[in-house]
Amino acid sequence: MRTIWALALLAFWLVPHQAAADTNILLIVDGSNSMWGQIDQKAKMETARETLGKLVSDLPTEVNLGLMVYGHTRKRDCDDVKLLSPIAQNQSKTITSLINAIQPRGKTPIANALAKSRNAFKGREGQNNHILLVSDGIESCDGDPCAAANQLRADGLDISAHVIGFGVSKAEGRKLVCIAENTGGKYFDVANATAFNEAIKAVTVIAKAEPKLEPVKVPEPVVWFEDNFDGDDLADHWEVINPNPDAYIVENGVLTVLTSGTESLIGTDKVENIFRLTKGMPGGDWVATMRIIPEVATFRERYMLSLYKDNENMLLASSGNFIDCCDNLQYRANVQLWGTKVRKGKATSFSSRILRSSGIDRKFDTALKRYFGWTAANVKAVVMRIEKRGRSYVVSAKIEGDLTMPDGKEAPWNQVQELTSLRSPGDSLAIALSQAPYAGNKNYQVNGGEALMSVDWVKIEVPVKAE
Repeated sequence: MRTIWALALLAFWLVPHQAAADTNILLIVDGSNSMWGQIDQKAKMETARETLGKLVSDLPTEVNLGLMVYGHTRKRDCDDVKLLSPIAQNQSKTITSLINAIQPRGKTPIANALAKSRNAFKGREGQNNHILLVSDGIESCDGDPCAAANQLRADGLDISAHVIGFGVSKAEGRKLVCIAENTGGKYFDVANATAFNEAIKAVTVIAKAEPKLEPVKVPEPVVWFEDNFDGDDLADHWEVINPNPDAYIVENGVLTVLTSGTESLIGTDKVENIFRLTKGMPGGDWVATMRIIPEVATFRERYMLSLYKDNENMLLASSGNFIDCCDNLQYRANVQLWGTKVRKGKATSFSSRILRSSGIDRKFDTALKRYFGWTAANVKAVVMRIEKRGRSYVVSAKIEGDLTMPDGKEAPWNQVQELTSLRSPGDSLAIALSQAPYAGNKNYQVNGGEALMSVDWVKIEVPVKAE
């Protein structure tokens, strides 16, 4: 009964009766392979087709409706997101036909779908904008749905995202609920086909009036520490491990480091100029962020932000250029992100692609020459962060550059899988800049040399709880 009442409230928000502004609803439907799983001896996709078809047919004609689907065309493609029907009136027959044709195949790129949904609402600012997301699982493409949902409101479209978790576990539900919370929407846990059907019936109830949802006011975090590298020397709150004063300088508002070595922080004491804060980290949750201005000279540049104790105990966020291969010897350039937890020298690591070139080369040397120019032209800055959430640590990054987002929109954060540590993996924040031995793996030899990399700023923030 509690679930039905909550879903009736969702219907009150979604369906207009005497609203002054247009009401726009974008259905985002899970077309991932797991939708072939069965509940009540019926494939979840079949249940979704029936119940969503009922929703579409029962909506008032004045509602503008659109359809987006993810995971429905390719098995392992995290960019498999498509707006099948733009938001418009009188789309019930078209959308019903499109839903009936969905054949689940691939992954679950929820963050990507939310990011792409912004364009579907373009030109509808100030209207009653809603997303109804139906998913039977969590993000599987290393995206950050919570951050993507936040960005929906930050873009000024006042989109409220309502989420129906269809047959998800409690743990999975906790990773979906933030989408609704961050946009002023509601999350509903639908455990079986009957409950799903009840949910869709409730959504179609026409309420007496539709209140305009106010944007969620998320308190700004408090800056606990910040260094913009003003002045002409390193501030006293930094200590330098393995110092080489001839290889770093503070000027023009940046910390510039000259690198020539090919070392990682992990398991070695050979990395020069590790800049470590002399103060510890704040208690509770926090977010540490660093902005890097790269200069591509060797294609082996690595930017490292770490919760650091020593070379065998840390939590490391690192990013840099990377060449991958080998779909029929097709080389591509990436900007890659790694998140690594190191405990007593034993490392657990995850990675994610932040940006990938569209061009393909069949010879490594040819690819490398072209990708120097591609990276220099399109990667203006790399912003990296480590976020502590209880015992979990989230490593993420985004690219500032010409290829990241259209229309001047802010690029989304890309994250790797969460890392968990029962005890703090490090004492304080440290930053380091170095070079990797290879541009990809051991098969890809790259000439060494010197490279300049600059740190624009570093800051640590702590969250403020909403009243």
